[in-house]
Parts: sequence; structure tokens; C-alpha cells
Amino acid sequence: MVKNEISVDELDVSILRLLRENARLSYRSIGKTLNMSTGTISQRIRKLVNAGVIKKFTTIIDSASVGKHCTLLVMIRSKPGARLDDMVSEIESIDESCCIHTITGDYNLHLMLRLKDHDAAADFQEELRNLEGVQALTSHVVLRSYKPFYETSI
Repeated sequence: MVKNEISVDELDVSILRLLRENARLSYRSIGKTLNMSTGTISQRIRKLVNAGVIKKFTTIIDSASVGKHCTLLVMIRSKPGARLDDMVSEIESIDESCCIHTITGDYNLHLMLRLKDHDAAADFQEELRNLEGVQALTSHVVLRSYKPFYETSI
């Protein structure tokens, strides 16, 4: 299902780019950078939030700094008739899960997890194999990341 797109002009894009780099910027600072009034910036950001373009203002945590040194990508093929929603709900409840996608192709789910180390990754894979509805899984350890998922193009 595709959501209705709202009209986003160049000023909105400029605001979004600044906020993507630093969501703590004040309206005043953004206005000064873009040569616009604080009121205009406030109004535009409110419009972007209300329209759902801006989903959340959040903090991006460096996983390695908090002891999560292993990023694992996992693809899961479900058994015929398995309820993906139930599987997703169970996986969502696991703190180490970062991203969960339903996908096309030979597998149904794609997960990204941040784990302490390779031993934790091995344990987690075993836990996933035992999850009800899992027919098969394949996984990949990320060696190096170049563009983080949160750097969405605008």
C-alpha cells in the first residue's frame, strides 16, 4: 500500500537535510542558515511532522560504543501457511533487532540485528531457527558499513 505523497518543495528539502544532519538544531539556527524567519521554519517543520514526512526526532547510537560489535543480516523463509505477522511480532520484541522487512524472492523476511559478538550471533541464529514458522534461514555478518540506513535520500 502506497501512502499519498504530500507536496515537498525545495525549502522543505533544505530543512529536512539540515535536520537529518542534526535534529537538535533550533528553528532560529535553521532559519538563519536558510535566510528564513523562525516562524516560517516552525510552520514548515510542523507541516512535515503532521503529514508524516518526519516520523520521529531521535538519537542515533553508535552500536560499538555500547558493546554491540557484530551486525548480522538474516533472511528467513517461512513454512507454508506460517503467519508472518506473528513471526514479526516475536522478532520485534527482541532488543537486538534493528530492521525487519518483508521481502520478495526466495525468503519472506529480512532482518538486521546488532549483537555483542560472533558468539551472540551464533546463539541468535539458533534461536531464530527454533522460532515457530521458520523453514530456513541464511545469514551474513557485516564486515564494514559505508552508508547507514538512517541517511535516507531526500
